[in-house]
Amino acid sequence: MDQTCILIEKVETKQRALDFRVFRGFTVSTSEYIADKFNEGQTIVTETDAINYLMPGYDDQGNYIHHSSPNAREVQFVSLHSNEGGLEEDALSRRYERQNGVTGVVTAQIRCRDSPVSSSLQTLEAMTGFGEDLPQHVYLANLRVDDEMRRKGVGSALLNAVIAYTQTQDGPELILLNVELDNLGAIQLYERGGFHFLGRTADYGTMYRQV
Repeated sequence: MDQTCILIEKVETKQRALDFRVFRGFTVSTSEYIADKFNEGQTIVTETDAINYLMPGYDDQGNYIHHSSPNAREVQFVSLHSNEGGLEEDALSRRYERQNGVTGVVTAQIRCRDSPVSSSLQTLEAMTGFGEDLPQHVYLANLRVDDEMRRKGVGSALLNAVIAYTQTQDGPELILLNVELDNLGAIQLYERGGFHFLGRTADYGTMYRQV
């Protein structure tokens, strides 16, 4: 699949936020929930009722409204399967049907601070992890791509979506992420995206990229 065929969408509805969570394996789909209730002999449940039940704490734009930190706000992006025809594509469409075509996901959390902090790269490079000297930044997390869609540019497209989004925001100076040191494919992906190691532990590394 050519990367130009990859569809990336910012999560802006409660349904799409649910699709994100179904992809991650956190919950069932609306159709599965409705079927379960029907099998239990309960009154017919509408799709809207199912979404609202499965997504407590989310607003209609798909935002989680009970963040643990008042100085953080989160956005999510998904990649979508584009059915171009053929038996293989039909099989993939069935594979992604329960999450409405979602083939990959990523989260970007803008982390703010109440007081000015240093943005010196010398300070950052001297650190071995997160600390009080970090400037306002975006923390990239939960980048996941379905096995059938790996090595097709989906991960790069999701990463680029976060980078492009960050560049439109006032304040963030860096993008940070953690990566398992034995995940060489992910490390190569991030290095191609302009990320560098900030620090390492026995199992994980912290990488950063200037906005």
